[in-house]
Amino acid sequence: MKIIRFLLLITVLFTGFTGELIAYAETDQVSDGIVKGLEAPEFEIKLVNSEETLTKKKLLGKVYLLDFWMTRCRKCVDKMPFLHDIHEKYRDKNLEIISISSDSSFETVEEFRRGHWKMPWLHCLGVEGNNRQVMTVFKVNKLPKLILIDREGKIVCTNYETDDAGFEKILEEIFK
Repeated sequence: MKIIRFLLLITVLFTGFTGELIAYAETDQVSDGIVKGLEAPEFEIKLVNSEETLTKKKLLGKVYLLDFWMTRCRKCVDKMPFLHDIHEKYRDKNLEIISISSDSSFETVEEFRRGHWKMPWLHCLGVEGNNRQVMTVFKVNKLPKLILIDREGKIVCTNYETDDAGFEKILEEIFK
C-alpha cells in the first residue's frame, strides 16, 4: 500500500511539475517581450561575405523579416517553402528577408544553399563576433523564430503569435 501511495504521489508531482514547465515554456515564447506592437530593439548585424552592417536605423522605411534558423533544425527547414514563397511575392515591394543562422560556420549555410533551397536574400551568422548580440536582444531561445518588422521599426508579428497563413494575410495588408 505504501508503494502505491508513493507511486501516486510521484505521478501527481511529476505531472504537475511537467504541466507547469509546459505552460511556462508556452507563456515564455509568447511573452518574451518580442511581441506585436512593440518597438523592435536596437541591433547591429554584419552581413556575410560583405562589409555591410545592418541596423534598425538603416532598415527604417522597409518592411523586413528576421529569420533566426539553423541548417540542422527540422522546423527551420520546414519554413523554407514559406520563406521562398513570400520572397518571390514581395521582393519587388521591398520586403527584406534577413536570415540569421545559428550554425557554427557560414560554410555550412552555403552548403545547404547549394541544395534545394537557394535562399536568395540577406544572410548573417548569429554566432559570429558582435552578431551574437542580435540573438540576445531578440530573445532567441527556440528555433525557428521569425519576426516581421514594419517600416516604422515596430514588431508586426512573430511565428509564436501567428502561423504562415497569418503572416501571408499581414503581408498582403501591408503591401496592398
